[in-house]
Amino acid sequence: MLSRKVISYLLFYNEPSSISRLSNALRFFKTCPQFQSFTASYLINKFGFSQESALKLSKYLLFKTSQKPDSVISFFEEKGFSKTQTKTLVTKSPTILSHSVKTLSAKWDFFLSRGFSSPDLAKYLNHLTSNPEQTNHNKSNWESKFDVYKNWGLSEKQIWEAFLKYPRVISASEEKIAKTMEFLVNTMGIQNSIS
Repeated sequence: MLSRKVISYLLFYNEPSSISRLSNALRFFKTCPQFQSFTASYLINKFGFSQESALKLSKYLLFKTSQKPDSVISFFEEKGFSKTQTKTLVTKSPTILSHSVKTLSAKWDFFLSRGFSSPDLAKYLNHLTSNPEQTNHNKSNWESKFDVYKNWGLSEKQIWEAFLKYPRVISASEEKIAKTMEFLVNTMGIQNSIS
């Protein structure tokens, strides 16, 4: 185990070599048998993963106690997710167990305020766990993408309908959305509506 002096040194010196050492230290903790063992045991006991699967998933997680993952699991249970659905989320995106319930709750509330139902959110979460790069979309990012679609004459309702049918419509950059819409509307002559 690293001493406090070593950790302090790694955290408070901002030289590139210190950053590299910090990165190596974090990698050490993630592969440290004691943490990996706890995490793997947790996954086996909580979800019934095989030892092989639990060890594989534990490489993406780092927790010493069950407090945070338990709170995430409770959050999903409160939202009506079954143990199987939660296990599927964890299988596809194990780091979801490291998320803050406060952040998950804010995102959940945002989508509910936009007219999503719990089944819609389950579908969306399954899509996100298949495409983890999308989990970093914040509210302003979403709004700027919506603005691009609105500039092409789509209503907010049409955009949400498109998103529910094809969740990837929000994953493209604003520039790509604009170029695609221009091609579809101006070059191909397609009506600017979702059907």
